Amino acid sequence: MISTTPARYKKFPSLTNPVLSKTPENQQALRNLKKIYDDHSKDWDEGTRYTIIDYVLNGETEVTERIARTPGRHRLLQRNMTFAIWIVLRAIYGLERLGRIQYRFTEAFPGIDPASLVSPVLAKTTQEEGDDDGDEDAPSPLSICPPPPPPP
Repeated sequence: MISTTPARYKKFPSLTNPVLSKTPENQQALRNLKKIYDDHSKDWDEGTRYTIIDYVLNGETEVTERIARTPGRHRLLQRNMTFAIWIVLRAIYGLERLGRIQYRFTEAFPGIDPASLVSPVLAKTTQEEGDDDGDEDAPSPLSICPPPPPPP
């Protein structure tokens, strides 16, 4: 079965899209998010990419002047923390302003570096694939036989 990506999700929305806010704060946040998306979305799972685009097109990335100053008041924080929400907040506020919110991220995704822009789904897959000792040619410890005893 051939899977086709809906047109809505093929690329990040144009910043001139009429549904997007034109305020300076929101345009800057969208430019930041677009740069992060363009540079790093290849390292994200499909769900994260689609969710970020939905947030943009549904106006959930918009900030007021007051919310732009205080990350803890953003409406996305009323939801359970996801990697998509983390990316949006990083684009709006920058990593350095998200100190308190990083705690929620690390609780939701233990073992994932908050500074990383690699999706936890892909990071987990990579870790699972790399769980062996990395030396595929080495025999298993169970298959190693002791040397024969010396002749009498």
